[in-house]
Amino acid sequence: MRRRHIGLTMIEMLIAIVLATVVLGAAVSLFLANKNTSSTTAAMSAISDNGRVALSFIGESVRSGGYMACNATNDIRSAVAAAGVTRQLNILQAGATPVQRNYTEAFGGYEAGNTAVPGVATVLPPPVAADGNAGDWLSGAGGLDGLLVGQVVKGSDVLVVRQSVPQDIPVYSNANYNAGQNVISVYSVGNLQPGQYAVISDCSVSTAFQIGAVNGGANTISTAGALDQFGGNLQWSYGPPAAITPVDMAIYYIGVGRDNDSALFVYHESTGLFQELVPDVENMQVLFGVAPTTPNQVTEYVQAQRVVDFNQVVSVKVALLVASPVGAAAVPIPAAAPTYNLLGVVVTVPADTRLRKVFESTITVRSAAL
Repeated sequence: MRRRHIGLTMIEMLIAIVLATVVLGAAVSLFLANKNTSSTTAAMSAISDNGRVALSFIGESVRSGGYMACNATNDIRSAVAAAGVTRQLNILQAGATPVQRNYTEAFGGYEAGNTAVPGVATVLPPPVAADGNAGDWLSGAGGLDGLLVGQVVKGSDVLVVRQSVPQDIPVYSNANYNAGQNVISVYSVGNLQPGQYAVISDCSVSTAFQIGAVNGGANTISTAGALDQFGGNLQWSYGPPAAITPVDMAIYYIGVGRDNDSALFVYHESTGLFQELVPDVENMQVLFGVAPTTPNQVTEYVQAQRVVDFNQVVSVKVALLVASPVGAAAVPIPAAAPTYNLLGVVVTVPADTRLRKVFESTITVRSAAL
């Protein structure tokens, strides 16, 4: 009887061990499944947030492209333009590279080499590096502007937008300004600062210039900035109330982020700073919708090097490839390197555990004439 009792006890222990092993295995499998689901969900959330924010930054800027106080460089159907008068004047000295201090065009851009539709591009795994070869981009003026060489990751387009500084309150003149003068009398100098690039407009013609001295007591602004030509002569007579507001050039591109992966960057001419906006944006492709004749209906969407006049751009298509954060496994490693279509460009990405998604938007330019 004793031996039989011992035998039953051993069997019961073995059964208990087996059952415990099964339960533990199920618990581990459930834990791993929940962990993978949580990682995927977190990756999807990060991608969604980053893609939405990136398109918001670009979209807000593009919609106001070309707006200069109460005028617009890309209002190409105006009566003034029809009369043969230049709508946008610029007395700023030329910059060290062509893209700088050029406020006569609403937009600009640089097409990544080999990405003209149908084209291809390749995303490299981190750490990525900026490209120092200007010839890897195309534009109507040649390769990538010297300001951006060594800043941009190869294979992505570059978008340039010029406009009045958003949400800045205009200042208004209170007396006639006659061509040849170098002082503007205003009701208040507002927030204008010496050295800023600004534009004065009577809603028909505008002049871009650098603000010299600002006199809050006398309510005057000097147009004889250090970078102005013609002694500060604005080349046009402006009756009151002419609007005066700071202007800026914003350049959007894909650069090397803080985590050594690609990220969406912006360069602001008003500050001279290259700023990371959104991490893990791996590629950007841009097409410009041009309307060479009235009414402002897009006749075709073209790459930057095919745009004849950037003031004829009335809409812009932007596609972004956004990845989940580096180091967070979101999906199993695929058998082959995946590909994504960005506005007709086939982008190949590394075969890794990162989740990716394409975000695309067609942005209408508000300041283009109807």
